[in-house]
Amino acid sequence: MKVLLCMLMICIGFTNYIYAQEICVFDAELKEPIPYVTVTFPEFNKWQYSSSNGCFTLPSNMQFTDSVRIAQVGYKEVNTTIANLTEKIYLVPISIMLEEVMVLPQKMTTIQLGYVKEKTISISRSIFSEFQFYIEAVYIPNNRETRCVINKLLFPYKFKKEDAFDFVVRPQLYTVGNDGMPDKPLLNSTVTHTLTGLDRRKKIYEINCIDDNIVFPENGIFIALEIVDILDKEGNRVRATEENDFQNTRTPFLMITSEKTQIQSYVLTDQNLKWHKSNLLLNYAFSMELKCYE
Repeated sequence: MKVLLCMLMICIGFTNYIYAQEICVFDAELKEPIPYVTVTFPEFNKWQYSSSNGCFTLPSNMQFTDSVRIAQVGYKEVNTTIANLTEKIYLVPISIMLEEVMVLPQKMTTIQLGYVKEKTISISRSIFSEFQFYIEAVYIPNNRETRCVINKLLFPYKFKKEDAFDFVVRPQLYTVGNDGMPDKPLLNSTVTHTLTGLDRRKKIYEINCIDDNIVFPENGIFIALEIVDILDKEGNRVRATEENDFQNTRTPFLMITSEKTQIQSYVLTDQNLKWHKSNLLLNYAFSMELKCYE
């Protein structure tokens, strides 16, 4: 009798945990997959991105009562428990209201603001050696006396090896929170870009965001780069723990400025849901191009 009771208790315990189930996320209107959705597990203080086809696998050590948040910029987020998840999740598109930019018949000038200067740039260590997913954000203060609209974002990078992995990245802008750290995302875009190691010369990843009509806030802004996927040459997702040469060899290097300024770089990793200050001694060389009224 005791043996049967023990076996029953074990079976009940097993039913509280899930198996490695695959969930796919779709646009509720278009019925198309949404790539690189952010999936957060609050009880574990961790998060991950779905793949390019909108699918992700639940960790096998989770319980049915654990909560999960599925979010993407431009969509209404879903907050539920593991028990209520289905194989297909549909996110409802929403409109993000941005401050309207009044176009007036007056002269405008183009300026570049941030930490990029050719003569002061040096290579950083790889930021992708410890975590699978990563967001790096750099604060840019607003010292302008005139109204400016953000035109472009610029991210310089370089590979050391031609057989490097491909890295899928997504740019973002964040408002400044009350604690001085990144707060709310501003770019209403899911556009990603693939950094490839076929060419080892320094490059600049540039994205035009003038159509987003984002006015440079008076208290400054955070310019950020999300690392949403790591792919081998066959297009398969690579895990950080699967490759011995993952660290410092086959990964891209972001550029940093040697200009000695106050550290304004912050990071968010898949092992922590809170922003914290970067341990770099210098800031990443992120910058932006502005269109300013005279």
